[in-house]
Amino acid sequence: MVGYFSSWDYSPDPARFAFNIVPGSVLSTWLYNNTDRSVLAAIPFHFVGNATGQLLELSPTAERYQAVITIALVLVVPLRWGPVDVRCSDDRARPPY
Repeated sequence: MVGYFSSWDYSPDPARFAFNIVPGSVLSTWLYNNTDRSVLAAIPFHFVGNATGQLLELSPTAERYQAVITIALVLVVPLRWGPVDVRCSDDRARPPY
């Protein structure tokens, strides 16, 4: 992660940073699948996550709360919409070809 936060005085804990990639991936996948595979829906989601991570330096306590809330959200999404393909309905969007 050398150079990732090079212009900031803050550098995240590598273990916590790596752990947060998994819940973010689940939420991004859910968003992508439930917007008829729209990359344009996933891009702002990813941008907001990066922007807030770079612009707002959270205290260690706030980072713990953020992790707990994100994990709770990741657990709710598959339980509500199903763990198989993280979709809310049985019909799938098909490619146009």
